[in-house]
Amino acid sequence: MEMRIFFPQYPKRKKLYNGSGYQKNKATYEIRLLTKLNILNWSCLIEAGTISPLVKLLTSTDPSTQENAISTLIKLPKHSTGQKIIIRNGGLKFILGLVKDRLKLKTKQIGVATTFHLSSVDEYCKLIGDQCETISSLLEIIKEGTTCGKKNVIVAIFGLLLYKKNHHRVLEAGTIPLLLDEITQFT
Repeated sequence: MEMRIFFPQYPKRKKLYNGSGYQKNKATYEIRLLTKLNILNWSCLIEAGTISPLVKLLTSTDPSTQENAISTLIKLPKHSTGQKIIIRNGGLKFILGLVKDRLKLKTKQIGVATTFHLSSVDEYCKLIGDQCETISSLLEIIKEGTTCGKKNVIVAIFGLLLYKKNHHRVLEAGTIPLLLDEITQFT
């Protein structure tokens, strides 16, 4: 039996908005766990208005809070309403900021995967490509990332290539030589 939680009545919801740093991190972690339980919780979480505070927590100075927020947000763009709300709340800028910043590699790689989910919409794909240094930041993760992170970058770049005007940006960033170097390492 799947468990569905009606999040608006979830007692710790207010702590996500108004709690201390510790309380916000704990609430974000609990929401992260709820997104892993089942897809039905995604709708409840989106309807409850959790995206806006989660987006704001991407700028937290606490690496654990950032990781919990982005790990939660990676699931919510799989829901079309979640994508719209993330973009409307300025989430794209903060997600790409995580990819660009010198943070924990795991957090950056989750940001890359979230970027891929957002790039599935043509309009957002354009927005992502228009952001300065996005593609070069993605390529940095290929240089330093794990195998999983590298795969996420390649998929994100593929998503960006679905928008024709991103083709020259991807080529100008030096993507082809870098990918060829990666391929030769495995042969």
